[in-house]
Amino acid sequence: MIVFDRQDDSLRMLRVQQKPAFRESEPYSDQRKNRTQSQSDHTEHTLHISKCMASRGIRAFARASHESTYTAGVELSSLVLIGSFVLGLLLGSFMNVCISRLPVGESVIGGRSMCRSCGKTVRWYDNIPLLSWVILRARCRDCKAAISWRYPAVELATALWFLRSGSILWRDWNFTCDFCNQYQIQTNRVILDLAVLAAGYLLIGLMVMDWQTHTLPDSFTLSGIVLGFALTCVHAMYLAPGEGEIHLHRQVKLNSAGAGRSTGDLFITGPEAVVLGRVVAVAGAMLLLLLFHWGYKALRKREGMGMGDVKLLGMIAAFFGWWPAVLALFVGTITATAFAVIQMARGRADRLTELPYGSFLAIGGLITAMAGPMLIEWYAGLLR
Repeated sequence: MIVFDRQDDSLRMLRVQQKPAFRESEPYSDQRKNRTQSQSDHTEHTLHISKCMASRGIRAFARASHESTYTAGVELSSLVLIGSFVLGLLLGSFMNVCISRLPVGESVIGGRSMCRSCGKTVRWYDNIPLLSWVILRARCRDCKAAISWRYPAVELATALWFLRSGSILWRDWNFTCDFCNQYQIQTNRVILDLAVLAAGYLLIGLMVMDWQTHTLPDSFTLSGIVLGFALTCVHAMYLAPGEGEIHLHRQVKLNSAGAGRSTGDLFITGPEAVVLGRVVAVAGAMLLLLLFHWGYKALRKREGMGMGDVKLLGMIAAFFGWWPAVLALFVGTITATAFAVIQMARGRADRLTELPYGSFLAIGGLITAMAGPMLIEWYAGLLR
């Protein structure tokens, strides 16, 4: 008889007892037969135990490797999210500097932050995003003047936007595809995620600027148009072969730049369609608001919309394209109208009250950045 004890996924032999090699009551042939059968049973049992040990070892190793990889992935994902949130807080603090200085023509890179009431320089430990505002109880340490809630609000909004974008970037960076070019798809998704991240950051700043000062600085809107178009060009470089091509649906012979010689119905290659389409989108969006601007001025004999709003819509089109820009314009107009009606009902505004339309347009841009493709697809489905 063989007795085993399991300890730490291994088997340890404790005791071996075998039948006596010779029994007087049994003939010699029977003794030999019994001894051979016993040895055969012992060998089979040992092999079975070895297989079980190997199987358990392999499963234990695989389980440990999977758990180790999963744990490392979870820890790295958590670090990415925490880093995104902290980076958002820091850039939100810088955005507050831009909001305070750009509308009045001050430099955003020169000079330390100071209290707007007493002019005292803000100490470094009083300039920690979110935390300092809470510790100081929204009061200046020197003159006790109130610190606007706008500062922590912008920092928190930017941090949450970066947290959301960081989680999406991390997901798309680990995206895999077995039936197509994984590298191109992964890179393209990351580029589009970066475009959403940058557009949202600029839109948060422009929304607050226009709300407080009724100004939309060119350093944000025009720079946003350039940045959005640059990311579009990079996105076009990583299109998959044949993606985005425009065909004439009739057999003609054409030469298309960047595509070599075509003997079929190819009219414009994918990269050309993306880049030229984005140029048309920016020009069309700005022209659309220019027509509103000129029409309102001709009818009412006064300014109804500033050129900053025109550039802002062009920036949204540079990042997202024509139909998302139209959606942002629609959402901005609806929200601005609702706000005006509420203010007039409360007696706080009339027909001549100037509204920060750029703020509502920025809200439309943020909604478009988060759910634009889904809303456009839903609306297109209603028309089918």
